[in-house]
Amino acid sequence: MDTTPTTTEPTMARRSLPHVGGPLAPVIDLFSSVRFGIVLLVLLFLYMSIGSAGIIYPVHPNVFHPDAWVHAQFRQWRPFEMTEFEWFHWWPFDLLMGLLSANIIITTIRRIPFKAVNYGVWMIHTGIIVLVVGSIIYFGQKVEGEAPVIRRAVVVSVKDAAGAVVARERVIAVPGARAQLGTGADPYLVEVADIDPSWELLSGADKGKRAYSVTLTVNRGDQRFMRQLVAGYPEYTEDLVLTDDQAQPVKRARKVNPDGNPIIDASLEVGLEYAGQGWFYLRNDLSKAWALYVRTPGDGPWTMRPIDGLPLYNDYIASRDEVFNGDGTPSTRSTSACRRPILTIPSRMSRCASTGSCATPSTARGGCRAPSAIRSIRWSCCRSPPASPAKLVIATSCRRSIRSAAWPTAACFVRR
Repeated sequence: MDTTPTTTEPTMARRSLPHVGGPLAPVIDLFSSVRFGIVLLVLLFLYMSIGSAGIIYPVHPNVFHPDAWVHAQFRQWRPFEMTEFEWFHWWPFDLLMGLLSANIIITTIRRIPFKAVNYGVWMIHTGIIVLVVGSIIYFGQKVEGEAPVIRRAVVVSVKDAAGAVVARERVIAVPGARAQLGTGADPYLVEVADIDPSWELLSGADKGKRAYSVTLTVNRGDQRFMRQLVAGYPEYTEDLVLTDDQAQPVKRARKVNPDGNPIIDASLEVGLEYAGQGWFYLRNDLSKAWALYVRTPGDGPWTMRPIDGLPLYNDYIASRDEVFNGDGTPSTRSTSACRRPILTIPSRMSRCASTGSCATPSTARGGCRAPSAIRSIRWSCCRSPPASPAKLVIATSCRRSIRSAAWPTAACFVRR
């Protein structure tokens, strides 16, 4: 007889979950399951991987050949047309995050006693919940884009013989910006010719210092000259006279004027001031913030008309008749492209500066993810007694812009 003493290993008793009654008991038990949490984590990992890295799938039976596999962004396919930002704001992702958070909370409360030995686990799970809630608040409210920063604006004034200002314009200090001032046969035409953010002062007590410089070209009838402005040093403002002398095409005004005055035309007063930015342009690759800018002819403000639902990754057509081959012959390929009707701007969005009969309605083409997102882009003009035909000037913009209360001065880029 074997008299060797036998030993038994102690077994860890499985902690029973608190009993929950009522119709919600099966749901509470499900969210108390660690296995259910693992399934949610796997689904969340797959969703994030597909949205960020895309998918790889075979296109040839020989799957061992390297060219048999193709990489594609699943979220950019026609049924979705989503940016990465939109993909991670879609309801499946929000649902998975909500289910995972509920699973962590319920599992922690029911399975992990709140004791000193478990404080670390409670802190980790609490941190995860705080991270989820903070991400929802942050990404739900943040707006990404850019605001072009212009360092200076040019203020141009025209004075009469008594010194009173009769005309005043303000343009941003970028090459090509222009303004027309004055009335009569010879108005002033002022244009920003050049800017130099690091202009070196070559004379005076400030010799060797660097400052922001703007050079303007001024035309008035037969008179043509350039005026240079230096930010922070108005005393160094001077004119440069354009001559027909090829040996010296530009002369300083102080050498042309008998009295040595550095200014050719004292009735034209020009200065620099800070240019505040009042518009913030949204990023298209995040929210597809398309917009159409319209206005009546003249110098009036542009009116932004947001266009929702335009595609970013795929092409759409309104009619198969618009597709043709490279040689100009009609396309006979089977119709598989998504068709979308022409977008139009409602007439209530119209602005007419001049009165009279309506101009020919204009149209713009575009697509959308769903027919319900189609918007009209057709306008009509105001009805009044006959006069000159009304027109609309259109400038397409790839981004919407939003007004910022923090920047009170408006400075918009205008395409004329």
